[in-house]
Amino acid sequence: MRYPVIIRITLVVLFYHFLLCHSQAAKIDVQKEDELSVIIVDGDLVLGDEKRFADAAISTSDALVVLGSNGGNLFAGIEIGKAIRLKGFTTLVPDNIRCASACALAWLGGRVRAMGTTAEVGFHAASNADDGQVTSSGNALVGAYLSQLGLPSAAVVYITEPPPNSIRWLTATDATKYGIDVKVLSLPSNGLVTSRPSTTQRRPTQNAGTSKLEQRAVATVQSIYTGLQVDNGSVMSFLSNLYAEEVLYFGRTLDKRSILADKEKFIKRWPNRSYKLDNDQFYVSCLAESCTVNGKMDWQTNSHQRNASANGTAAFSYTIDFTNGAPVIVAETSTVTKRDIGNIPQAQPAKSTGINLPMISRDFIGYLFDKSSHDNATAKALYNETYADRIYYYGKDREKRSVLNDKFNFLNRWPIRQYTSDSSKLDVKCHNSRCQISGVVSWAVRSEQRNSLSQGSSAFIYVVDYSSGSPKIIAENSANVDRNVHKSRRPRPLPTAEDDLFPDIEF
Repeated sequence: MRYPVIIRITLVVLFYHFLLCHSQAAKIDVQKEDELSVIIVDGDLVLGDEKRFADAAISTSDALVVLGSNGGNLFAGIEIGKAIRLKGFTTLVPDNIRCASACALAWLGGRVRAMGTTAEVGFHAASNADDGQVTSSGNALVGAYLSQLGLPSAAVVYITEPPPNSIRWLTATDATKYGIDVKVLSLPSNGLVTSRPSTTQRRPTQNAGTSKLEQRAVATVQSIYTGLQVDNGSVMSFLSNLYAEEVLYFGRTLDKRSILADKEKFIKRWPNRSYKLDNDQFYVSCLAESCTVNGKMDWQTNSHQRNASANGTAAFSYTIDFTNGAPVIVAETSTVTKRDIGNIPQAQPAKSTGINLPMISRDFIGYLFDKSSHDNATAKALYNETYADRIYYYGKDREKRSVLNDKFNFLNRWPIRQYTSDSSKLDVKCHNSRCQISGVVSWAVRSEQRNSLSQGSSAFIYVVDYSSGSPKIIAENSANVDRNVHKSRRPRPLPTAEDDLFPDIEF
């Protein structure tokens, strides 16, 4: 006898609930239950567990991740959460199991997040392992991660506000209030599960077992991305017929007018758009007349006016309601899993072409930090291409070769890097063909060979010259705002946008 999928998930959950309650050591293991893969994460997280999880998940196309842990290493928790989101897995904390701190951050990565009615999911601020005090750099890393997941700012505050020596246990009321999407499961004594709504996910096919409603939901999503590729004059009319009057949009409840304004802003910024959906990566769950469709896609965008282009991959989720017959989007979110700026933004001097140099400069800084987060070969090629022959580098006039030597030494010392900066908060000042860009970047760097991790945030200033037609960095300075590392040096004085850091450069 074959049980319905939701009952089989319940039996799996009950089995792993037993393991989580009786496990004596932390473990990351993959089990197959019929066609369902289950990855169990049990025990306090330590640095290196993120690699073990990636190894376990890499060969699994779809899985339920069952978590139980009091917490552990922040970096491991975040990286596990990123891997979960990248793979589109569902996360679950069963009844009578606790998942706190770093474990809860990993749980948040689930494309669908589920918890038992008696499960405990708890959050608090990031802390320094040495003294237990709040680390602002750790909280910056958490905030960047939560933003990547599409959580609203209210949720970020809710999660990072409690001090390290306390904990805030998530409730269904708080989840709804702060925009954290959670499915609460009830496991009655007879072992049958009821959920609000169903967490069952099935891959749509043309088989008889796939409902017509599921097929309509997939067809609707396909039509959305087909419609987004038409000319700008037609796309807004197309979109206006798709959205409900009120939509849960990237974690926030917005009215239709606000959503259409956001879409219009995007299509004007990127007038040429192309999307290719992965038809083997659709997952659909339906309840009554409403379906949620999760999937993945490749995308390309460009703007000839701004001489800018971007491409990458993204995971998306739509909830579509068919109550009145025609499909209506009632919830939408997506996460970019990979992004590349195809070409470094090119520009001629603003006085002769009228090109928006501040906008190009923002794109360039985003490109710079994105490529710096890649492997050493990619980062070295970037630096070799973007630095001028002479650079005013941390207060000294230096040749390109000397600057690159310093950069390459850093890359070799910290081969694993992640940089995050909000381009909307950059301060950009341009004169003729030169722009000064200042802002703050959150970073985390790691060396497995040295078993070292450092993370924090820094204030930076770059001066970029566009007179040759492509951006060339002619000045650079930065200073740590905060840093969490085992061995620290005295930080440089913090620069500001008003400091005269570049006396030999004309503005």
